[in-house]
Amino acid sequence: MLKITALLLNVALAFQLQAQISISGTVLNADDLSPVDFAHIILLSQQHLGAITDEDGRFSLSLPERLSQDTLVISRIGYQHYSIPLSSLHKEGDVLVKLKPEAFTLKEATVLADGGLKHLLRRAMARRTENYPSEKHRLKAFFREYSTVDHAFTHLSEAFITFQDDSYSKSTLPRLYLQELRRSRDERHLPPQLARMRNNECIHSFEFNNVMKNSRFKFFPLRSGEAFLDSCRLTYLGATTSEKDTLIRIGYTDLRFKVITTDKNPWYYVRGEIVVNKTDLGIVEYLGKFGRNDDESPWQEIHYQKVAGKYYPSYITINLNITYNQRTTNYTVTKQFHIYKVETGKKQFSSLKGQKRIPEEQSLWNIRYTYHPTFWKDHPVVRQLPIHGTITEVMDHQDLERQFRESARRVEE
Repeated sequence: MLKITALLLNVALAFQLQAQISISGTVLNADDLSPVDFAHIILLSQQHLGAITDEDGRFSLSLPERLSQDTLVISRIGYQHYSIPLSSLHKEGDVLVKLKPEAFTLKEATVLADGGLKHLLRRAMARRTENYPSEKHRLKAFFREYSTVDHAFTHLSEAFITFQDDSYSKSTLPRLYLQELRRSRDERHLPPQLARMRNNECIHSFEFNNVMKNSRFKFFPLRSGEAFLDSCRLTYLGATTSEKDTLIRIGYTDLRFKVITTDKNPWYYVRGEIVVNKTDLGIVEYLGKFGRNDDESPWQEIHYQKVAGKYYPSYITINLNITYNQRTTNYTVTKQFHIYKVETGKKQFSSLKGQKRIPEEQSLWNIRYTYHPTFWKDHPVVRQLPIHGTITEVMDHQDLERQFRESARRVEE
């Protein structure tokens, strides 16, 4: 009788541990009610748990019920942070969040304490060896790449990958291991000079856009921190407090890339924002924009998470825009890395069994793979990061499933 009681208790405990809170909602701009894409929805106490809004501002995530007393934090560079206690949410139904844009604009801003901000960033650069990885580590990530030609969706690729990287003071490329992959048809019809895949898009995109790697800032198109600071005008954008930390938001414009010379309305080709944790001088967020048009110009964004006293990437996105055919055709590609698990120290490394190492010169487009629909349907990260509604509007779910299967067979043949 005692054994049966113990068994029932264990079953009840297991059920409680598996109980989930399902949350979905929409994030809008409070001024014009437009969707806010790429907003981060994370837990205050466990910032590795969360989701990212899609192009329609939508998000969904599932959380263990034991975290029901925690707080959701919604953030996006350029907007004020927003917090919601989970206890105030209904168990069912959508959440509507309206983020207030910051008053700062990149076209015209008042410079506040430029010298002090430069001093703060120089101190942050001096602390990079203490704040960023100093030993071998692994990052488990979900990679998504999609493209448009003249605003029509032309391809979608998704993969679950593992990066094994060394100290940030070394210049070695990370090793990439592939767990699962799926691709739609390639309907881009690019010219040969753009269609060539000479290296692994995952490795090189991740390496270049991880701006704190190799012990120096890699702000596109510059690669040296001191030269970058010397040429920039910095602007204090405000501060937010999270528990014991104070995050300082800094806007920057590179004065060497001034493209409109009107003194009353200066505008710069290279501009963006940097967020510094004043407590430990870690750079925790970076946004860079490069071009004349915010909607079509290239940009990159990275967020870091703190694990075991070091900062590791939690999210990287890159958006590139290329025109060809004498600038009559517009090709845009977006690449995203969502790091959902950080493993530090060899003793914590999980097994790589079943994962294939992909060399840095091989593109994911040329890899043979087997499509496992059940894996994709059941994986919690996929549920938290659904395919953008604008993609599924063009290709319904059934059509995408068929393309994933056909792409796998085509390579295998």
